[in-house]
Amino acid sequence: MMGRITVAFVAKTFAAFILLASTSWWMQHDGENIPTLADMRPEGATAAAWSAMDAQVKALLGFMGVTGYIEAAFMHPSFATVQRFFYAESRAQYDHAQRYYEEQRPLVLESARRFDLHGYWSKHMKVDSADISWTELLTQRVRSMRAQLEDGREDHRVEKDKCDMLRWLERNEFPIPKVVGIWQGEAEEFLADLFQLPSNSSWPLFAKSCHLTQGVEDSVRKIRSRDQILEHKEDWAAFIKQKWSKKTNDADRIFSDDSNALSRDLTPGFVLQHGFPGVMELKVLVIWGRAYVGYFIEKEGLVCRDGTWEQGERARPWSTGAPVPISQVPEVAWIEDRLERVWKLAEAVALAAGNDQMRVDIFVSRHDPQAIAVNEISLSSGQSMYMHTEFVTRLWAEPYLKGNFRQFSDDVPVHKLDPKTDKVPNYQAFQSALQTVVDRQ
Repeated sequence: MMGRITVAFVAKTFAAFILLASTSWWMQHDGENIPTLADMRPEGATAAAWSAMDAQVKALLGFMGVTGYIEAAFMHPSFATVQRFFYAESRAQYDHAQRYYEEQRPLVLESARRFDLHGYWSKHMKVDSADISWTELLTQRVRSMRAQLEDGREDHRVEKDKCDMLRWLERNEFPIPKVVGIWQGEAEEFLADLFQLPSNSSWPLFAKSCHLTQGVEDSVRKIRSRDQILEHKEDWAAFIKQKWSKKTNDADRIFSDDSNALSRDLTPGFVLQHGFPGVMELKVLVIWGRAYVGYFIEKEGLVCRDGTWEQGERARPWSTGAPVPISQVPEVAWIEDRLERVWKLAEAVALAAGNDQMRVDIFVSRHDPQAIAVNEISLSSGQSMYMHTEFVTRLWAEPYLKGNFRQFSDDVPVHKLDPKTDKVPNYQAFQSALQTVVDRQ
């Protein structure tokens, strides 16, 4: 018996080694994932996820097609139930999340009652029970977007095409890092202009792919100087041409086929954008026009509107300690006086899109309390919300069940909404929220 167990163990270990080694070779040689210019990845947890072992494991799980199912399991209420059974910290986290939900629920529902939901977002959404998971709601939304694409609608470009996203943000006068230029012709045209950037440009600059928006695509690079470009011309040419020709693969998500269909025919391109001073990033979830929680990328924790902090770790989908007042955590306490403007700016973006569930990524500066800007948005965020996921799901679903929101016309596609016209959802509310941010700047 022991001999058979030993042989089985050795066989499984050898198979795992072969799979891991094969994944490593695939990452180095596969034409769709050339890891060039690795030292120019932007700082932060997203870039850190591309450490050698993490990337190999991620690629292996993606290759096996199980990543989306793992994510869905971690986001399901049953996972929180198991966590609470085994860990006292998880029970404290859940209890706080439930109390927080009870405090925020009337505020979210009141916001929903006054909310103009753009018709693009409500179409095909069939919510007939409160017992629905976060992943199921996201899947409905992405499938709705795909079905409408097949009918000729392209509103999804407000998120899936970073160039259109930035145009929309600029048109609505949201503060964003200055855009140097957008290139959507040929890769050679962008490279020619990149190599001719003057030395006295304002550095750093960020080169971002327009059509590859998922973090897994590893398509953003930080440029610190003209010399850095010229010293790596061959690498830049290989990187840009490879990304230019690549089709996105949202392999981490359970709805990857539908998500990929939304991005498949986007025009390839790159944007150059200025950096943000002393950048720190919060990924803010907005539900029915009200900001609910924000994930602090650099410090890997969650901020709530009641002033609490939930510490986490990049590799875990749950927090690692009981919630505490943010004022008691010295490394993040400085952000407390910036939070009201963060919430307002995130809400303004979601209101302007007439969108019921959106993650808005906000830049703030530790050194300049007035500095604030929108980085990007996500409509199908996989960002962990710890024990809040169950309650956020309820808040997203409840207005659909009760019908207590205002339907707004879908005559103008979301990515073409313009505040200079009178066909903008939540116009007064979004302008008021934005003005609050601008006045404090």
